[in-house]
Amino acid sequence: MSLTIRAIANWMEDKLPNKSETVDGLLIGNEYDQVTKIAVAFMPSIEVLKKAAKIGANLLICHESPYYEHQNRDNHASNPVIKEKMELAAELGIAIYRNHDSLHRQSPDMITAGLVQELTWEEKIVEFDAISATVEIPESSLEEIMIHIKENLNIQSVRYIGSLANKVNTISILAGFRGSAANVIPLLQKKTDLVIYGEGPEWETPEYAKDALALGYNKNVIILGHMESEEPGMRLLVHQLQKEFPKVRTEFIASDPFIHYS
Repeated sequence: MSLTIRAIANWMEDKLPNKSETVDGLLIGNEYDQVTKIAVAFMPSIEVLKKAAKIGANLLICHESPYYEHQNRDNHASNPVIKEKMELAAELGIAIYRNHDSLHRQSPDMITAGLVQELTWEEKIVEFDAISATVEIPESSLEEIMIHIKENLNIQSVRYIGSLANKVNTISILAGFRGSAANVIPLLQKKTDLVIYGEGPEWETPEYAKDALALGYNKNVIILGHMESEEPGMRLLVHQLQKEFPKVRTEFIASDPFIHYS
């Protein structure tokens, strides 16, 4: 029996509360097309579209919008970059489905859960709320934790605030754009020694951590990057899709690092 894009979309949307208020959905393609192979990625970039075509996928499930903004406003008529990207997707025969809210609104948040899992800390969770997971690990230095993160996420670098020798026991983890003061400071005011997040305003949480450290508080921050913090959750989605739809192969496409430091 053939599997359509709509059947896969229904499975994802069944996990989504408040379906009327979402950015999720099929952005490009025909929902009644049969699926030959599924590609999953964080971002539907030109690079990812070409990789998806190379592996024979005709459905790309991505976390973020192809239109470079959260609300999916399609401005391709007036923007040549967006126009050419959409033309490329059509030429390659790739439908693009965005799965953002369904993953974040599950309990627990699937994107955060994927990050915690890849950091091998799922057995150490002591609290998991709507936006963060808190774990307790054997006392380690900030430097040891950064080495652990880079090895497990296969990333070359992280940004951090704190002394490498600072001792850490309790860690709160927030994936994606959740590094604002409103989210992070309440965690640091508790017994959390370290907050790990994807990204956030640099004049908020980093400045708070800098001043807290200057006053003698052991409050440390590691900033992974948005993509680096959310790709693990998309890899977790791959495993779920393979389990639910075993007759259609699903493959994760990692994005190559593209922000360079000189």
